[in-house]
Amino acid sequence: MKRHLKLMGLAVAIIVSGCKPEPTETKSVDGSVPKSDRIEYAALSNDQAIVTVDGVALTKGDLELTCAIRGRLAHITDRRLTVEKLEQIKMRTRQQAVRDFMLRQAVLSEADRRQIVVDDSEFADFERRFLAGLSKKGKPMTMAQVTNDLPAATVAAFVDDLRKDCRYQKLFAIMREEARSQITQAEAERRFATIKRYNERAHQEELKIYADATNVYERLKSGETFESLVDEMSGQTPRIDTDLDWGTFQREFFANDQEIHRLLGEMREGEFSPPVPGNNGLIIFRLNKTIAPDKENDPSGDYYHLGKIFFSLPEFFELTNSTNLRARIEREISEEKFQRKLLQLQASCKVVHPNGVVIMPQNNAAKNAR
Repeated sequence: MKRHLKLMGLAVAIIVSGCKPEPTETKSVDGSVPKSDRIEYAALSNDQAIVTVDGVALTKGDLELTCAIRGRLAHITDRRLTVEKLEQIKMRTRQQAVRDFMLRQAVLSEADRRQIVVDDSEFADFERRFLAGLSKKGKPMTMAQVTNDLPAATVAAFVDDLRKDCRYQKLFAIMREEARSQITQAEAERRFATIKRYNERAHQEELKIYADATNVYERLKSGETFESLVDEMSGQTPRIDTDLDWGTFQREFFANDQEIHRLLGEMREGEFSPPVPGNNGLIIFRLNKTIAPDKENDPSGDYYHLGKIFFSLPEFFELTNSTNLRARIEREISEEKFQRKLLQLQASCKVVHPNGVVIMPQNNAAKNAR
C-alpha cells in the first residue's frame, strides 16, 4: 500500500523581531534587528500602536474591537459557545494579530498601488456570501441581525473591515490568476522530470528494502531469535521500527490487509510471519500469545498479542494518470509563485514598532493541556 507524496508548497512565515522602546523603523521582518525590552500587552493603553505597517497602525483598541466582533460572530454560529471557547477565540485573535495585520496591510498597500477598487455590486455579492456563512438552519442572516445592539461606531468599523476584506480577496484572486498564467511549459516539464527521477530512485530503494526484509526472515528461519534481531535493528535506521510488545489486536483490525488477516488465523503462538505488506511497509511479526475473548461480553473473535519488525517503504507519486499529475504540478507551481509574491510584498513594507515587541497574552490552559 503506497501513499502519494504531497507536492512542496511555500508557507508564509513572518518573524517579527524586537525593536527599541522608542519608535524604530525596519524594512524587513527577518529577525535581524537587535533585541530590546519587550512590552506586555496588558500595559498598553487602547490608543497605543502594537505595530504600524506602511503608515497604518494596529492599536490595542483596534485589536480588542476585532476580538469583540469575532466573539459576536462566534455566538451567532455556535449557540452552545462556552465562556472558555470564547476566551480561546479572543486569545488566538490576539496571538495572530501582528502576523495577520502585516499580511493584510501588505496586500492592501499593493491594492492601493494597483488602484484596485470594489464597486457596490461586488461588495453586495461579498456581503451575501459572508452572511450565508452565518446562516442558521439554512436561513441566511441579515446584516441587521448580525449588528443588532452594537454601537454605531462598531457597526461602521465592522462594515469597513468587510469592504477591506472584499478588496483583499479581489486582489488575491487577481494575483493567483497572474501566478497561474506565469507558469511556463519548461517549469512544468522540469518538475515532472524531477518526480520521475524520484520515483526511479524510490523503486530501487524499495527493492533493497524487500531484500533486507527477506534476509531477516531467512535469519529467523535459520534459528536466530526474534528478540536478538529486534535488539540488533532497534534504532538502527528510521525506516525500521521494532517492538517485542507491539500490542494486542483482533483480526478485524487488519481487515484491509488481507494477507495479515489470513496469516493470523493460521499462526500458532511463538511463530513469526514472512514479510507481509501492510501499513505502507513490510511487517515481520511474531504471535506472542492468542487470547480468547469473553464470549459473554465480547464474542467478536480472538485477540492476538504481537511483536513486530517493520520496514517502511518509500512513498511514490502516482504517475499512471499523467494528465492529472501535470494539472496538480501546475497548481502547486502556481501556489509557490503566489506565496513568493506575498513574501515579497511583506518584505517591502515599512514596519514600525512604536512600543517595542509586544508580548501577547498566552493561553495557559491550552498550553498546559498540550
